[in-house]
Amino acid sequence: MKREHEDLKSVLEERYHDFSLLDEKFHSAVNSVVKNRFVLEAQKLIKLIFNYHYMWDKRDELERNAAAIEEHLEWIDAMLDKDGARSEAAALKHLRRSKETLLQSLRVHKFA
Repeated sequence: MKREHEDLKSVLEERYHDFSLLDEKFHSAVNSVVKNRFVLEAQKLIKLIFNYHYMWDKRDELERNAAAIEEHLEWIDAMLDKDGARSEAAALKHLRRSKETLLQSLRVHKFA
């Protein structure tokens, strides 16, 4: 997983549209170790929301994907080091940024 993120990061300017598949793969892998039906069902909802969210607003897609790759790598490194506190901090950082990005997109696309 780490290598896939590093490989995409190295060619991101040409292949930034490929991030959504890697993002889904990463989050599915993380969530696969959770034995909680709520988390597994939430993953489906999150996938739906974020796939539509990224379809709405393409203006900063490269920058958003680059930031998410960095956040994933930070989280992966913490997990590989078996550092629970760092892993939790990286996960929360990623969730905060994702929430901010989603809210910004909703502000840009107000419904009439």
